[in-house]
Amino acid sequence: MPRNPNKRRCAVPGCKAWAKHGHELCASHLAAQTARAIDRFVVPLLNAADEAVQTPLTESLAFIDRALQNR
Repeated sequence: MPRNPNKRRCAVPGCKAWAKHGHELCASHLAAQTARAIDRFVVPLLNAADEAVQTPLTESLAFIDRALQNR
């Protein structure tokens, strides 16, 4: 038992590390969770931004015009 009663083990089954202060996961699993979140949310946004930059302006304007006409 730790001297500090507020300490707790990482919530990942089988992990024996201590959870970071204010979190339920240890530093390793917390970093992995953050990396997965970046892959899941940020990378698609970066890819979309890259495609938008590579799309010529005339195509973008034509798409906007079609969307407004279909409205």
